[in-house]
Amino acid sequence: MTPPTPRRYAGLSGDQRAALRRESLLEAGLEVFSAAGNRGATMTAICAHAKLTERYFYESFTSRDELLQKVLDGIADEIRGAGLSALRASTGTLEQRV
Repeated sequence: MTPPTPRRYAGLSGDQRAALRRESLLEAGLEVFSAAGNRGATMTAICAHAKLTERYFYESFTSRDELLQKVLDGIADEIRGAGLSALRASTGTLEQRV
């Protein structure tokens, strides 16, 4: 017996849809944390901003603190990438690139 084919919705697999929801929550988290601060960035506010239910929040994150950590990790990765790109650039002095 062959296993059933995973169900697709709008051409996307369940894993793809889950990844898109996670990305939406990360973006909403960044926006809500930066606008409302740590105390004002409730899970409910983040979910509302992402237009997702709490069910989908818990599909991706165990807590609001975990979401905040992932948002901060993403910012750190962007900064690290930009810094390394600048340092690897072949134009300008080292001081200018830094």
